[in-house]
Amino acid sequence: MRRASVQANPDGLGPEHSLREAVFRRLASPSEGMLYQDAAREMKSAEQSARAKKPRPGSKDSITIAIEEILEDSPQMTAAEVGDALAEYDGIIFIAGEYRHTLDASTMSKSNLPSRVSDAKKVIGLTRLARNAP
Repeated sequence: MRRASVQANPDGLGPEHSLREAVFRRLASPSEGMLYQDAAREMKSAEQSARAKKPRPGSKDSITIAIEEILEDSPQMTAAEVGDALAEYDGIIFIAGEYRHTLDASTMSKSNLPSRVSDAKKVIGLTRLARNAP
């Protein structure tokens, strides 16, 4: 009895079988099977995108936070100017081509500075837009 009810409702199967079973049941009309599979794939993709957009509070290291703080005051600074300001920033030292934070030991090479500055400018621009939005 239980087996018949599980077969009647493919969603009762394990997650690895339910989508395939539902598609095979609709193969009497292949277009229905493909539409169902496409809809299921889009739904799963939307769920994954929603999870990926959640903020991650621990995703920024202290050097990135310092770069964003420097750019808050003057977002038009170049990467070289930010590098000079970063070397003078409290708790960050520049040794052997690397910026190092003295408290949490995070490091960043000088070659990565332009991309970090660019990313920080994008973040600052987005936060300013969000503040000005009605």
